[in-house]
Order: sequence, then structure tokens, then C-alpha cells
Amino acid sequence: MNAEGVKPDLSGTAAARGFGGELRIRTGTRPDVPAGLAVGDRFAGKVVSLVNFGVFVTIEGDFEGLMHRSVIAGVDPENREAADLNEMFTPGQLVEVEVVSVDRERNRAGFKPV
Repeated sequence: MNAEGVKPDLSGTAAARGFGGELRIRTGTRPDVPAGLAVGDRFAGKVVSLVNFGVFVTIEGDFEGLMHRSVIAGVDPENREAADLNEMFTPGQLVEVEVVSVDRERNRAGFKPV
């Protein structure tokens, strides 16, 4: 909320929309990092959405992690406006990922494609 007590409209932001314009509902909570998840683990995942800084992928049913654009071959990590991610991935696409980082305090994990 802002100083006037009005909740801002974030519907056009990267946090709420993928490149395809699909609205992503954010609840403000994340599932816990799956027990035993460790760097180097590999999973079959599903692309949830694309944002200018990477691709969100779910593993283990509902846990969502980020494949940052800097770890995806063929993507310019400096040019966040490029549509290259949109040409490589689509929501619902199955992908194989490897865990590259785990942050249990913030319930986050980073992935890279395999």
C-alpha cells in the first residue's frame, strides 16, 4: 500500500505478467523448499511463466524456482528487453532443470536448464 492506503495496481509488472501477457496470481506466500533439495539435483519441471529476467519453473508439484536468463545458453544476459526467452520457452512446456542454488530462509531456488 502507498502512503494514501491504496494498493498499487501491479498487473502490468514483470511480477504479475509474463511476456505473453498472462496474468499470474501472486498470493504472497511460497511453498517451502522441498526437503532434501540440494545443489546438483535434477528434476523434470514445467515452465510457469516468462519474465524479462528469466523463466519460472515448477518442480515437485508446486515448488517454483527461477532459471535466470544468465544461465540459459543463447540468451543475452545483459539485454532484458530481448524477446529471446519468449522464442525458447512457452508456459506449460516441460523442461529438465538442475538446481544451482537453494535459499531455505527465503524459500527460493535457482535452476539451470540441462
